[in-house]
Amino acid sequence: PPRRRRVGRVLAGTGAVLALALGLMPSPYVIEQPGPVFDTLGTSDHEGTERPLISIPDRTTYPTDGSLDMLTVSVVGNPAQRPDWFAVVSAWLDPTRSVVPMEAVFPADQTAEQRDARNQVQMTDSQQDAVAAALTELGIAVPRTLQVQSVLDGSSAEGALRAGDAIRTVDGADLADLQ
Repeated sequence: PPRRRRVGRVLAGTGAVLALALGLMPSPYVIEQPGPVFDTLGTSDHEGTERPLISIPDRTTYPTDGSLDMLTVSVVGNPAQRPDWFAVVSAWLDPTRSVVPMEAVFPADQTAEQRDARNQVQMTDSQQDAVAAALTELGIAVPRTLQVQSVLDGSSAEGALRAGDAIRTVDGADLADLQ
């Protein structure tokens, strides 16, 4: 019996060490979770000057005592620092967090610089959409254009279109009333 207990303890210890080692291995996932909340009606410090987060030039604005909160999403992990399996399992069990394949957030065929540029374009587009929505709500006409963002290599548009081109008509139909 003592020998049998010793073998059992050795096997249990080996299993525990193995489980710990596997749990600490990097996973092919990232974790999305709620990030900080910002009051968009507030101000931010920009180069030493407090400025409103949202402003409409040449328009009268009024003080407010309310708030308009924006929730951000934080991503835990990246290709260089992948979350371990303990963190992933913990996130799977937490309804406020999501486990997402690494490739969904960090495509393998994209460099960090390309990803940062794409994120910057998305942020700028989002800000422009917000400004357009605010101006439209104020009854101010917002000019709309359809602009080429990129042209795929080998596509039929290659050579005919370039990034930055504005498309005004399609098959002779005016796009001025773009919706």
